[in-house]
Amino acid sequence: MEKQVDAGAMRAPVVVLPDWGTDKKIDTECVDGPNLKMEQWLTVDVPAWVRANLHVSQDRKSWATIGASAGGWCALMATMMHSDTYSAAISLGGYARPVLDPPYIPFTPDSPEGRRYDLVALAKKTPPPVSVWTLTSRPDAMSFQSTSALTAAARKPFSVTPTVLESGRHAPSVWAPYFVDALEWLPKHANGFAATPR
Repeated sequence: MEKQVDAGAMRAPVVVLPDWGTDKKIDTECVDGPNLKMEQWLTVDVPAWVRANLHVSQDRKSWATIGASAGGWCALMATMMHSDTYSAAISLGGYARPVLDPPYIPFTPDSPEGRRYDLVALAKKTPPPVSVWTLTSRPDAMSFQSTSALTAAARKPFSVTPTVLESGRHAPSVWAPYFVDALEWLPKHANGFAATPR
């Protein structure tokens, strides 16, 4: 980010890194469960705190999410389901439906709650006015199928800029080189990040 800012390619951003796990190290997948409202905290409480305590723009075009693997899912979910707050998302090795593992399985995929978190269905039924950049690889069994389905489902006002690798496993070493590409994409699709806002 510093290199992008120094090169005049984007504005200096305020970066917030919320921990979407718990003190018991539960992988919440950023969803709301019966006794744990992680989506609420991540997409409502955290932005409210940021607006109240940091010098940031209120314009949704200045708000974006980024993450890798489960963090990529969280980024996509937060942006697509809360387009009043965010305008763009970057997902590196993320996926378009939550991957819930024991001991934390607050709902099943075919339940009303599970269907609510199906981003492919959301893109087909009510495409949100947001842009997303995705990275996946064909051998990545966790990411490839649902990310490809999300790309195929995209229609205005929702857009996907996909990067699909022919090789590479589900690993940070695969995603790391593409952060530069993602950050070059961001100011072109979220105007608030442009060096000179349009």
